Amino acid sequence: MITVGTHHKDDSLLVIDIKDAADFDTAVYIMRNRVPGAQFEKGIKRWTIPVATLEDIPPYYDTTYGKEIVALEASALKRFERQFAGKNIAIEVKSGHEFDLGLNGRLKTEDEYGSDITMRPYQTVGAKFFDVTGKALNGDTVGLGKSIQAVAASQMRFEKGEADCFLLIIPPSLTEKWVQEIEKFTHSAVHRLTRNELLKKNPLSRYRKKYKAGYYLILSYSMTFRYVDRILKDIEGDGDFSAGAIVDEVQYIKNYGAKRTKATKQITNACKYVYGLSATYLETSVTNIHSIFDGLNPGVFRMSEFKFKERYAETSYWGQTTGYKHGDEIKKRLEPWVIRRHSEDVSDQMPSRQETTYWMDLNARQAAFYRDVLEQVTDKINDAKREGQLQVATALSLTMYLRQACLNTVIMGHKEPVDSKFDTLLELINDTEKKDKLVVFCWFAQGVRALGKSLDAAGISNTAIWAGNAKIKDRVQIIKEFGESDKKVLVSSDILREGHDVVVAQHVINYDIMWNPSNMEQRAGRVHRLSQKASTVFVNTILSRNTVEQYMFDRMSQYKAMGHDIMDDKRTFRKISVKEIVKALQFKPEGGSSGGSSGFKVDFSKKGKSKK
Repeated sequence: MITVGTHHKDDSLLVIDIKDAADFDTAVYIMRNRVPGAQFEKGIKRWTIPVATLEDIPPYYDTTYGKEIVALEASALKRFERQFAGKNIAIEVKSGHEFDLGLNGRLKTEDEYGSDITMRPYQTVGAKFFDVTGKALNGDTVGLGKSIQAVAASQMRFEKGEADCFLLIIPPSLTEKWVQEIEKFTHSAVHRLTRNELLKKNPLSRYRKKYKAGYYLILSYSMTFRYVDRILKDIEGDGDFSAGAIVDEVQYIKNYGAKRTKATKQITNACKYVYGLSATYLETSVTNIHSIFDGLNPGVFRMSEFKFKERYAETSYWGQTTGYKHGDEIKKRLEPWVIRRHSEDVSDQMPSRQETTYWMDLNARQAAFYRDVLEQVTDKINDAKREGQLQVATALSLTMYLRQACLNTVIMGHKEPVDSKFDTLLELINDTEKKDKLVVFCWFAQGVRALGKSLDAAGISNTAIWAGNAKIKDRVQIIKEFGESDKKVLVSSDILREGHDVVVAQHVINYDIMWNPSNMEQRAGRVHRLSQKASTVFVNTILSRNTVEQYMFDRMSQYKAMGHDIMDDKRTFRKISVKEIVKALQFKPEGGSSGGSSGFKVDFSKKGKSKK
């Protein structure tokens, strides 16, 4: 039980006594992060707050799992200020679905096919969280519907007359997805800004007369730094014009020195409301957090990049960030401004997920091929070591050849195609229900092309998609046609890993593996989503034993076991080091005679890194 009353000796202090241990942590969280001037008396579990600051207390919503919301309304406390003495006033507790967002029909409840698209309770919590904080981050894991929460929060601003438009600052590849989201869930207009329009006077506010009830303008990251001055002039120049921003895949501004990072921060800092979205905001380094919040809400850390790195980053001798320290401090600063739920937290509202890893031994011919590539890559790395030029980027680039050697050998230029994984892929495809569809992911564009041809030869109808054969504007249509056709398999590079939903499929097959577990989670999240109609989604991964893939898997498993999120009290996924990359060279496949050779010579003039 949490009770509220005035101090018996001094009516200028508000007292909150916490009698129940279960409520104690909640109260501590509220007071420490949201209430100015609050003091805690540890011995008797009591908080005292200067009554004069009550008007400055923002409403607080406990968003941990979306199950309960604790509302501490400043206006309500102020209203009862003179009646506290001798009385107990319980803090109101509501479940998420009880909240009325006050949208008055601004959000649609059915899509064009008559299906229910009403927000889930935890999504309502997320929208309310954005409304309360004004500038914050939704870090929900993949598939939980971050975009609809930001859209609902922006519609609340429109309804209250607090914003005229919201900029959608997004990667170009997500343009069609966002147009569909706005049109699906709202009655508001959404417009894609062109270069010519951004050169005109008042490129944002000029649409007010046309779209009076609030509107969205799409601005890609690549356009921010080209037109930042004109955008800022419009936002800051007219006192009657108010703009907000929804920043999707906000990890795009994690690199301090990038032009798009600097320009995006200038724009978001000029906006009154900023809603950041990213499931992978802690991709590789703790310094990502500072750069991201420097754009979303600079008041969270109130320190320079240098001071932040000095205080919170663990660094190597060469100054590279290898981990973090003082995690509790970081968490305390972030808690009021980050909402993050995992799929297991809302498992009753999500389809179940079944994951399996299939381990293959390379056959004799491919094992010999892999050993030849391994020997040549090892020589290259040793040469770079001796010359003192071995950097992480160089080592990772060289391991790309090893990753390719685990796939169809033709992608590296070998005359004879060998793919030890393909029979397992065929078995998985043939074991599915006739009506089921599958998405097969492979990082390398050459690998996607090779898989498409192999599936054609095996009589499996498929669509192959990679950056070279699918323009950004065509990808949504390709996915739509795949869903409507009788094609069984969609083979894709990682261009579909972010922002594209493929819920027409029920199976995900990873034909290779990534260094970062977040990237693998994003692949699965294309199919394992709230909008998935199937009761179970199957995520299968096919890997080669005793190769670089086994080392990558072992390393990823280690970090998945520990977690990779400061908000979960666990370690972030740290950047890989040269030392770790070199360990991958110790894995050598069996098969054939140990001295067998394929005679293949790697052409190192063709970079191992491949466009997605």
